This record gives sequence, structure tokens and C-alpha cells, in this order.
Amino acid sequence: MALNLKETGDNVVQDQKVDWSEALEALGAGAFIVDKGHNILHVSPLFAKMMGRPPEELIGKKCYALVHGTNRPPERCPSKKTTDTKLPLTLEMEAPNLGRGQFKFTIAPVLDSRGAVKWTSHTIQKMSDNGTSPNKINRLQPQSDEIIKHSPVGILKLDKNLKVTYENPRVKKILGVWKHMDSEWMGNDIRMIPEVSNAGLSETFDTLSAGREIHGEMPIISAEDRELLLHYAGTPLFENGRFSGALIALDDRGGWKTAKKKLTSGQVFFDRVFASAPDAIITVDLNDDITSFSPGAEKLFGYPSQEMIGRSILDLYPKRTKRARNGWRETLLDKGGVERIRTKHVRSDGKTISVSLSLSLLKDGDSEPVGIVGISHDITKEVKVERELKKALKELKELDQMKDEFLQNVTHEFRTPITAMLTTNRLIKDSVSDEKLGKLLELNERSTWRLNRLVGAILDYAKVEKGTMELKTTAVDLAFEVGDAVSNLKSLSEEQGIRITVQVPHNLPEVMGDPEAVQIILGNLLNNAVKFNRPGGVVDISTCEKGGFVEVAVADTGIGIPKGERKRIFESFYQVDGTTTRRYDGTGLGLVLTKKLVELQGGSIAVESEVGKGSSFIFTLPTIEL
Repeated sequence: MALNLKETGDNVVQDQKVDWSEALEALGAGAFIVDKGHNILHVSPLFAKMMGRPPEELIGKKCYALVHGTNRPPERCPSKKTTDTKLPLTLEMEAPNLGRGQFKFTIAPVLDSRGAVKWTSHTIQKMSDNGTSPNKINRLQPQSDEIIKHSPVGILKLDKNLKVTYENPRVKKILGVWKHMDSEWMGNDIRMIPEVSNAGLSETFDTLSAGREIHGEMPIISAEDRELLLHYAGTPLFENGRFSGALIALDDRGGWKTAKKKLTSGQVFFDRVFASAPDAIITVDLNDDITSFSPGAEKLFGYPSQEMIGRSILDLYPKRTKRARNGWRETLLDKGGVERIRTKHVRSDGKTISVSLSLSLLKDGDSEPVGIVGISHDITKEVKVERELKKALKELKELDQMKDEFLQNVTHEFRTPITAMLTTNRLIKDSVSDEKLGKLLELNERSTWRLNRLVGAILDYAKVEKGTMELKTTAVDLAFEVGDAVSNLKSLSEEQGIRITVQVPHNLPEVMGDPEAVQIILGNLLNNAVKFNRPGGVVDISTCEKGGFVEVAVADTGIGIPKGERKRIFESFYQVDGTTTRRYDGTGLGLVLTKKLVELQGGSIAVESEVGKGSSFIFTLPTIEL
């Protein structure tokens, strides 16, 4: 899809021809414009009058045939000389077809954006016997006033001292001043105007008083701080053979040049993107006929672009998605914006592919929709992987459900015989007097309780992971809960020779929590502190209030935890190393469950440790707001 810059450029050139001719008409000169082949492209009404023929009969004729009455350019053709040198030329010569006497010819080149001569403008004035123009323009005549006032180019009138005495509305617009105000140029010597002097053009304008015409380009800054490039053309005025002033035509050339440059650079950028984009870029008109088909589209669909231009975009859609595509189109035309859809396309080999499609409107210069551009990205592989992932996720959820049901069934099945074992063991222990048998029964009871705690931990972990753990939040007396937890660990600590110390202030505030959850937390931390301690070691429990929370620290003098392992101890089924599991027993669920229960109650937990010296687990719970 290419932008037609030629049409834009030609329109600009045509406008320039008209502007030049209207400006030259205001100067009382005949004017015509020719190309490099001497073909007349445009004539002013005054020149047509001088020739005695209507303008349309002059267009396309050879200038030398009309002006000189010859069938070939004269030996010293001024138009050819101007084209070759790119410099303006003024000369006096006879032109039999225009009448008797001498005529003053001024030929000026007009360059294109590359600096080549595109065409030349010719102005002609009849000279009197004393060499002056019979159209003595020492004032703006009534018939010229309207032309100058409404001229599409700016026109200045200078007096004999080259001071600006008149500026038409177009000058004010170019310079960015209000219609009812004069510009800063008014009343000043044009050679002294900063824009002129800074551009080094003072001497150029000074040559007007010597009777020579001038033209060129001049950069200025308007009152609106816009950078402009003005094209100027000046012609001297005479009265009684003496210089009486000058007329200057000004035109803002920067606007169309900048626009053309932007269009050109924008077109180059678009063409590069269009050609190199890996995705398929397709444009269609409002009838859904394809107007451009990028190389990425050729690769994706397997069709050459020349085969697809003019075909319906619906040829690339499966039958079942054509109706949906029409719906997207109507939504886009109705609301604008961008439509992003996942859909299907059909390749040239009949294979259906999945694509991510972005649709947006194409608009003309009046913001009216003229078509739609679509960008298709092949996501066939991604869709396949996504489908496989969804299937795997579904299977994992089913397996997870089976695991949960298995855990619940197994743990419930364990609970019944464990309860029976504990009850039976207690009855037998209370009824026997044999000391040796009593110790065996006590060992059996501790092992059964350990198994019971393990089953409870598995059940609680499953509930927490599944989000079904229901906490009964109430006011909790931590001093009581700590004492209860220590009492439950008394026999194990005495067996290991571990001394437990407790430091709880008498005025410790109550916390918000679930008493059973708090017992699980304290039980797990105390059990680990005893289990991973050395014989004769110490476990210290301390509490204090800190900023709306009660902080509980459980410290031991045990084996400690390496720095690199401290974050992982709160992961499921993780212990510091394999030998730890075998030496100290456990499943690796205790700290995971502890962390989750603390966080469910609005607290946090951390660990401080040093290998060989022990560990300290600190958790917090929020106090009751009074």
C-alpha cells in the first residue's frame, strides 16, 4: 500500500503557478510558465491579451513559436540559459508577435525539491522609447487593489527609499499578525529588517533601486514563533524613468516543502515497516476487497500479493467465521477504535491456522473511513500449547482432588485405631504394677501421640492448602496458651534433658486469634526446639508487646540452620538435609503449617539462626483493639 506523493506535489506546483501569475498580474506584467521542453503550461490573462488569443489556445504551445514566431528556439534562448545556469535573467529584445518595439523579458527558474529546474516563469513588459514601462505603477490602481488584497501570495510595496508602505492581508497572515494590525515590517527599510539582514539579503534588496529584479528564499520566524521559508520575488517600479519603489511578492514555501518532506519520510518509513514486518498486514476497501498484501501476509497465507489484490478478504476466512468477521467490521465502522480478536484463517494449502487479529480503520484527509487495515499474528503453536496446558491443569486439579480425598479418608481411618490404641494403652498402664512393663506402655503412648499429631498436621495442612481451614477468632490469653503448650511438651523435654524457660510479662495484652491454631503454632515451634536441640540444652520462650502486636520468640541452643537454607524451611516437605529427616523424624510440614496459620491470623513469622549455636523463631499476632 503506497501513498501517492506525485499527485500531492503536482497540486502544489499548479497552485504555485496560479499564485505567481496573480502576483505578476498585480505588477502589470504579462506572464507565462514553460517546462524544460519550451511547452507553455500556464499563461496570465494579460499575456493572453497581449497575444490577442484566449488562454486555452496558448496552453501547450511552444513559447518560441508564440513570442518569436520561429519553429525552433532562438540561438541564445533565454529560457534554456536560465535552465542551464539556474539563475534569473533579464534582457530587452524584440518580439514581433507581441508588437513593435522593445520588450523587457525576465526569466526566473523554479526548482523542485531536488534542486533541479522544474519550470521557468517569464514576465514581459512593453518598453517605451525612453526605456520605461508605459504602466507606470506609482500607486495601487483600483483594479489592482482587489487582486492584491485577495492574492494568495503576500505583496509588499516599497517606496524609493525601500521602506515598506503597504502590506496585503496575506503578508500579515504569513507573519502571524492580526488583520487590523500592522506587522513590524511596516514603515521600516526592508534592508534593515532583522530577518532580511540576518539572512544576508540586504545587498540583494538594495539592487532593486538599481532597476534589477530579484528573487530567492529567506528563512524567518513568525510572530507565532513558527519557522518559515519565504520565497520572494521583487520588481522595481519607475516614474518618469526614475526608480520610484518596488513591489515584493512573498510566499510561504516552508509549509508545502515540510509537508512533502514529512509525507516522503513517512512513506519511506511505512514502506520499510510494511516490507519487513513478520506479521501479515492486509488492507481492504469498504467493499472488503484487498488493496495491499504485505510480504508477511504472503509468507503466512502462501499467496503472492499480485494474486490477492482485488480479491475478497473473506476468501481467507473459514465459512464458520465469516459471519463473525462481518460483525467485527460493522462494529469497527460504527465505533472506530481497534478491534482485537482471536480467530481462524485459511492458508492456500487449505490448512486452518489460529491468529491474533488487530483491525483498525483507514481514513482519508477528511477523517472519513476508506478501508480497514488488519494485522494477523500466527498463534497456532501458542494455541496448541495453551490447549495442552489447560488439559494438564484439568488433570492436575483432578489429581489434587483425588489426593485431598485420599488424605481425608486415610487420616480419618487412622484416627479411629489411634484413639483406640491411646485409650487401651492408658487402661493397661493404670492397671499394671510392673515397672518395666509400665515404661514400655509409656513409650508406646508417646509414639501413639506422635502419630496422632502427624495425622492432625496432615489434615490441617490439607485444609489450609485448600482454603477450607475455618478459624474461630476470639480473644486469646497468650500466657495461658504458652503454659499449656509447655505442659504438653514436658515429658518429651525431660526425656531429652532439655530445660524450658518462660518469660511472659504479667500485663501482656490479649491477642486476636484462634486458640486451637495458636496451640498448633506453639506446639510445632516448641517440638522443633526440643527435637533439634542438644542434650542438656535450653529452650526459652519470651513475649513482649510491639506496636499493636504481641511478639513471641521460641529460642533454642540446638544445631542451627545454614543461612542459605533459612528461606526454604517454610516450603512444603522441606528439611535442611536428608540426614535431618532420618535423625530427628518429621515430615517437613510443621513450619509450613505454622507460617500459614500465623498469616491467617494477621501475623508474621521470621527466623534468626547461627549454625552450631541455635535458632530463634519469632512470630507476631495482633492485639485486641480497645
